[in-house]
Amino acid sequence: MVVEVTGACTENKNVKAAQRQRAKELAQSRTPAQAQKQMEQQQIPVQERPPAWQIQNYRPQKRQQVQKQAADCLLALRAFLQSPPETLRVDTDSLVCNEEQVRILFAVPEATEWFQTCNLPWFLCDFTMKTNKPGLVLGAIGPVGLKRGAGGRPHLRFVPVQYMLSHTEDQEAHSLLVKKYVQMAADAGIQLTDGIFDCACYAGAKAALSGEGMPQNIFLHRCLQHTKENLKEEAKKRDEATGQPRLSNGELLPLLVELLQFSAWLPSDEEFTALWSTVLHRMDTDWEEATMARYIRSNLLHVASDVIRASWQTGFGAVPLGCTTYAPNAIERSWRLLKGLLQQRHRLQEPATLMVDVCVCLRSRLNAGEYADMREAFSDPWRALQVPSQTVWGPRVEDQEDSDQVEQRSRRLCQDDILKHFRKHGARGTFLASVTSRVLADGSKAKLLYVFPKYRLELGHCRREEIAAALRLGLASTVEDVFQACADPETGHYCFLRHMFLRRTYTTVYVTTDDVVVDMNADFVAGGGHSEHALFVQTLLTKDGHRPVRAGPIHSQAGTKKKAKAKAKRSARMKSMLRASPQKRGSGSDAAPNAVSPDTAPMDAAVRASSTQWDVNMFEHVQPAADSAFQSWERHLLNLAIEASLADNAEAQARADASNAVIDARLAREGRKRVPVAAHGDCQFEAIIYSAELPMTADALRAEVMQYLRPLGDTFRARLEQRFNGRWADYCHHMAQQGTWGDDMTLLAASHVLRRPIHVITDSEYESGYLTVVKPPPCVHSSLWGPPIVISNAMDRHFDATQELDAA
Repeated sequence: MVVEVTGACTENKNVKAAQRQRAKELAQSRTPAQAQKQMEQQQIPVQERPPAWQIQNYRPQKRQQVQKQAADCLLALRAFLQSPPETLRVDTDSLVCNEEQVRILFAVPEATEWFQTCNLPWFLCDFTMKTNKPGLVLGAIGPVGLKRGAGGRPHLRFVPVQYMLSHTEDQEAHSLLVKKYVQMAADAGIQLTDGIFDCACYAGAKAALSGEGMPQNIFLHRCLQHTKENLKEEAKKRDEATGQPRLSNGELLPLLVELLQFSAWLPSDEEFTALWSTVLHRMDTDWEEATMARYIRSNLLHVASDVIRASWQTGFGAVPLGCTTYAPNAIERSWRLLKGLLQQRHRLQEPATLMVDVCVCLRSRLNAGEYADMREAFSDPWRALQVPSQTVWGPRVEDQEDSDQVEQRSRRLCQDDILKHFRKHGARGTFLASVTSRVLADGSKAKLLYVFPKYRLELGHCRREEIAAALRLGLASTVEDVFQACADPETGHYCFLRHMFLRRTYTTVYVTTDDVVVDMNADFVAGGGHSEHALFVQTLLTKDGHRPVRAGPIHSQAGTKKKAKAKAKRSARMKSMLRASPQKRGSGSDAAPNAVSPDTAPMDAAVRASSTQWDVNMFEHVQPAADSAFQSWERHLLNLAIEASLADNAEAQARADASNAVIDARLAREGRKRVPVAAHGDCQFEAIIYSAELPMTADALRAEVMQYLRPLGDTFRARLEQRFNGRWADYCHHMAQQGTWGDDMTLLAASHVLRRPIHVITDSEYESGYLTVVKPPPCVHSSLWGPPIVISNAMDRHFDATQELDAA
C-alpha cells in the first residue's frame, strides 16, 4: 500500500486559543446572540469569532441557580433562628448568619446535661459535608470515651455535645468550636488532657489553644487516617519550588504509607527516630527522592537535632490507653449512623430541617442509654482474652526478600493458649525475659522485660535468634541500640524491614517498678490497657497463679476478621532498593558481624598464639564458671525473672535478714565486717571495687570484664557455644548492660583481669563449704597475684562488700 501526501494542516492554533478566551469573557455577561452582535459591532474578523455553542458552554447557569437557592435558604434560616424549637439550643453570642458567612453553634439540651457528669478528659472535633441542599458543612465536637462492644472489647464512642453549621470548614470555625468546648469543660469541672483532630481541624485547634487564658496542658493529636490520605494525595502533586513530581518512583508510595502506618505504633522515640532517620536519608541519597523527603520532613514529622516525633503517633505513651489517633476514622461510623437516622435524601433538605433532625437523632440515642456506660478506662479485661475460641490458620506470604512462607494467625491468642503452650514447653520455649532499668515512654521505670511471639507461639523455641533480637530491641535505650538490634543478619547493618518484621512477629511486655504490666503491642493500647500477653505475665507474677477473668456476656468471643487484601508484589528493582545499604549513614554498626573488636584483638591474639596444652588447661579453668554462668543466666532470664518481681515481699525480706546474719557471723571470725551495697544489679562489681579499693566505677569494671570475656567466644567457640546453646554473643550483650546481675563467669573474669583471687563468703548451710575462692588464670604464677579480695554473697543473689574491723 502506497500513502501519498495530499495536503498539510494549515490551521492556526493561536486563533483557536483566542476564540476560547473570547468565549469565556463574553459568556460571563452576554448570551450567545448578544455576543455575536457585539463582535459584529467591534468588527472582529470572522475567523476569530467563537461559535455560538462555545459561548453557551461557558454560560454560568448553575452558579446563578445555586446563588438564588442560597439566598432563599438564608432567608428561611434567619426566620428559623428567630424562634428555634425546644429540641435545640442556639448560641446567640457567636451567631453569624449573613450573605458572606454562616456560623451557627447549637446543641441538644439533654446532651449538655449529660456532659456535666461524664468526666471524660478526651475530646474530638470533626466536620462532615453533603448534609444539606446549599452545601453548608456540619461540624461537631464532644468527648470520646470507651464503651463495651458486643464481644466485650472496649470501643471508642463519640458524643457530639456541640454542633456547628458553617459556610466553610476553616480555621475560624475550628477555633470557635474548640473555644466553646473548652469553656463548657471548665464550667463542668472537667480537666481536658487530649484532643484528636483531622488534619484540617488540627491547625485551628492549635491556634485556639495557644491563646491567652486557654489551658496549656492539652496534648493535640493528628488523625492517622487523614495523614495517610494526605501523603497519598501530595505524592501525586508537583513540587511548588521545582515543578517536578514530588515522588518520581510511584512504586515507593505503598511502602511509605506502610512505614507511616507501622511507625505510628512504635513504643519509643528511639525506634521512631531510628526508622525515619534511615528512611529520610535513603530517600535523599540512593532512592533519589529528595523532594518527597523534604515534604515529609516539613509536613508530617517534627525533626529536632537528635529526635524525630510526629503528632499522629499512637503507640504506648503517645496517647491514653484505649484512645488512638485512628479515633476520627472510628468516629466516621457515628457520622454514618447519624446520617442513616436522618430522613431520605437529606442532602436536599434545608439547613433548618437538618439542625432539627440531628438534634432529634442525638436525643433519641441519649434517651435509649447509648452513652450511659461510657468511661475513661476499664479495669477488667474482656472474656475473649482468656476464653479460647476457634483458631483459624491460613497461609500468608510475608513480603520480605527471599523469605519463606510464614503462616500467620487470623485470630488473636488468648490467655489459655499461652498457658497451655507454657505448660508443655516451659518458660524457655515460650518467652525470653531479662531484668532492665529502662524508662518507658509514659515515664514509668521498668524492672522486668518479657518477649513473646505475637501469634505463633512455636517461634519461642524454634526461632531463638529472632526472639533474642527482639529482646535486644526491647532493651534498647538509644538509637544506636536500635540500629544494632535490628541489624540485617547478612550485612550487620540496620534494616527497617528487619525492624518491621521483629515488631510484627514479637511483642515486648514490661513489668514496672510499681508492679504494673504493660504491653508494647498495638492491641494493648487500642484495648484500653489489656492484652493476652500482659494478662499471662500478670498470672506469672501472681502468687496464687491463674486468676480467672470475669465471664462477661455469653457472646463475648473473639470476632472474625475480614481477610486482608493481597499486597502487590514488589519488583526486583524495588527489592534491591530496599536492601540495607552498608555504606550509608544510619545503618547501624560498620563492623562485620563476626569481626574482632580492636579492643579485644590483643587478648585474642595472645590466646590464639598460646600452646595447645595451655588452651586445654585454660578451658578446664573456665569450664566450671561457664557451666554455672549459663545456668544462672537462664535462671535469671527465665524462671527466676518471675520470682524477682516478688523480691520486696515480707517473706523474702525475712530470708535475706537471716542470710545476712549468718554471713556477718562468719565475717566476724575472719576479722571483717560486711558493707551493704545497693541492690540495683551492679552489686557484684561495686562490691569488688569497694573491697579491693579500686579507683574506678562499676561501669568501668564491667567494661573491662566484658572486654576480657568476648574473645573467649572465639577461642573456645565450640565448647562455649555448646554450653550456651549457641547464644554466647547474646550472653555477652546482655551482661554488658548496666544493671545486669553478675554471675560466676563475670566473677572469674574479674579475678583474671585484676590478677587477684576473690574470696566469696556465702550463707551456705555447711560450715566447711561457705568459702568460695576464685583464682586468676593458671598461666599466672601465684607469686604474681595481688592480695585477695573478700566479698559476701547472700542467697546466691546479692553481693556485698567487706572491710577489716579495724578499718571500720
